[in-house]
Amino acid sequence: MRMIIELLLSIFLTSLPAVAEEPQHLVYALPMTETAAVAFIALDKGFFKEEGLDVEGKMFSSGREALQALLAGQAQLQSVSETPIVHAIIQGNKVATVARSRGTRKRSSSRGKITAS
Repeated sequence: MRMIIELLLSIFLTSLPAVAEEPQHLVYALPMTETAAVAFIALDKGFFKEEGLDVEGKMFSSGREALQALLAGQAQLQSVSETPIVHAIIQGNKVATVARSRGTRKRSSSRGKITAS
């Protein structure tokens, strides 16, 4: 029964007209530090484009400057270490973060898990 439902659902979904939307242009504020290495590689290798994202990398000399561009609305994404983010939150800015925890010692911790807030 479940297989029949899945088959019918897939037929229904494939019969819907495809909606081709232009991807929104996003600016990624990148500091000239190792925290942005993965983003530099993703941009260089075209990984964002492969996922249908129009992402422009904009270079900044520090994570603080990259964060300031984000807070000023000049960028939608940025890579930065934890210190500038903590200062921005203390100053009352609303900042969403995505992080992968590493280096914790407790087995019941969030080690290796991706978290967002």
